[in-house]
Amino acid sequence: MIPKEQLTTVILAGGKSRRMGTDKAFLHLEGKAFIERILHIAKGITQDVLVIANTTAYESLGVPVYSDLVEDCGPVGGIYTAMQRVTTPYLLVLSCDIPLLEISVLEHLIANSISCDANILTTQERWQPLTAIYDRRTSPIFKNALDTKKLKLRSLLSSMQLHTIACPDFLIPCLNNINTPDDLKKVRDGYKN
Repeated sequence: MIPKEQLTTVILAGGKSRRMGTDKAFLHLEGKAFIERILHIAKGITQDVLVIANTTAYESLGVPVYSDLVEDCGPVGGIYTAMQRVTTPYLLVLSCDIPLLEISVLEHLIANSISCDANILTTQERWQPLTAIYDRRTSPIFKNALDTKKLKLRSLLSSMQLHTIACPDFLIPCLNNINTPDDLKKVRDGYKN
């Protein structure tokens, strides 16, 4: 298990939200913005939390916010930027579009993590690379991907030492990401506090 003191939570919020048509992080569920819900969970896990976003809209959240060092490079660019900003050996990386996230999911990920390049949560054999722990020492791998414009995170992971951690079935709904207005309607209709 990687000790929580060695982790900084990084929330990636720099996406274009093209399919949604508006910034997903500020969509609301039960009166709270997605980003606020995720920040609340993150602060219950690690002492240090930061957001990677390319707008000043996030500066009111009370945590450090950093713009991508290399723009328009998706999660690979966001994770690379975070690796240049954190001081802990590991990053707990989360996306901003999983508003049903529960602390038990992250506790499970951390409790089953090992020292390696990346600990990736899986749901029914699908990798969840944006609910994962990355070793900051892999920064050169991310830099090389940016330099060579190989920006698919899953492809980059194939060159890393991975440890996959199965998410318990009953927690899988906590990882539903919201990408479209239809996804948002479904989660709002089905969500009961």
